[in-house]
Amino acid sequence: PQYPPEPTITVDDTLASTADE
Repeated sequence: PQYPPEPTITVDDTLASTADE
């Protein structure tokens, strides 16, 4: 699917960021 052009990161990076928060 097409995700919004916010940060060009992978799903793993997104999950890591959420976990880091």
